[in-house]
Amino acid sequence: VDFVRWCFGEPTSVMSTGDPSHLLTAYTFADGPGTVSAEGGWLDDPDLDFRMSYRVEFDRAVCIADSAADDELVVERDGESETIQFPGLNGYEAEVRHLLACVRAKAAGEEFELTATLEDAAAHMRIIGAERRSLESGAPVGCPSG
Repeated sequence: VDFVRWCFGEPTSVMSTGDPSHLLTAYTFADGPGTVSAEGGWLDDPDLDFRMSYRVEFDRAVCIADSAADDELVVERDGESETIQFPGLNGYEAEVRHLLACVRAKAAGEEFELTATLEDAAAHMRIIGAERRSLESGAPVGCPSG
């Protein structure tokens, strides 16, 4: 939810299928893309590594990222593929390091700025609540705003 919202903004409605341990959601937007779909699964198997991937199709290019692949991001357009390497950390490592830096700064009485706010968390929870209601009802559900 946070990645979809960060990339595309506030959805106006969601339609979810599956069950609470494996969910597929279609998000609709008033501005931006017509529909974005996201799938998430939570298997209780300690032998499986975490994996995140996405594929975004634009008018003239496709961007593909997969945390299990060696390439950070592949951009395909006009029959050509370009690999873009991101220096340093992946997104999850950067989030954890940012949080720890903020905790250290707070403990030391220093100034800090969170990149994700409580307002972001509340917005994500509203969207997740709409997904849950859609999953239970089998129908699209509007996403309330702030």
